[in-house]
Amino acid sequence: MRDWQKIEFEKLDTRFFIIENAQLVIHDLDTVANLCTQPYYQHKYGCPNFGVRDDCPPNTKSISEEFDLSSINILLLEFPLEDYFYQRQEVHPNWTKRALINPRHWQNHLRACMNDEWENVEDDYPGYEMVMNPEGQGVNVEETLKLSGIDLDWSKTGEGGEIISVAQRIYRVAFIGKRIEN
Repeated sequence: MRDWQKIEFEKLDTRFFIIENAQLVIHDLDTVANLCTQPYYQHKYGCPNFGVRDDCPPNTKSISEEFDLSSINILLLEFPLEDYFYQRQEVHPNWTKRALINPRHWQNHLRACMNDEWENVEDDYPGYEMVMNPEGQGVNVEETLKLSGIDLDWSKTGEGGEIISVAQRIYRVAFIGKRIEN
C-alpha cells in the first residue's frame, strides 16, 4: 500500500449481532460520575464529555428510570482491531502503536455501521429506541457482556501508556429498549 491509500473497512471481517433480553449490571449514577471523572491517558480530569453531552452524567438519568429493563437488547458490532492495525501499519510504518489504533481513525466508521445495522432491523423492534451511551446511564457494559458470554479483549499498555499489544477484536456497543410510559 502507498501512503495515500486508505484502509478498506469493507474488507475487514466486521460482524453485527443482537443479544436479546439482556440481563444488565447497573451502577448508581454517583458511581458512574466518579468513574467518568477518573484520569486516564492524556485526560487528567477524566472523560471530556462529562457534564457536556446530554447523554452523559450528570445530565442524564439512569437507564432504569427511562427504559423498561425487560425490553433491553444489546446491539454489537464486532470489529477486528488487530487486522485494522496491521493494515494501518502498512500505510504508516513510522507511526506508534497508539497512533495506529487511535479511535479517531475508526470510531466514526463504526458509529455509521452501527446506525446502518440498526436501520436494517429497526422494523423488527417496533417502539424500541437506541441507547447509544449505556455506560453514561449506569450500565456496566463489560460485566453485562460477560453475563452474555462475551469477554472483552483490551489492548495492553505499559507504565508510560505505550501500547504493548493490540486487542484482536473490539466491540461497538449500543442498547435498544422501550421507554417507560408516563
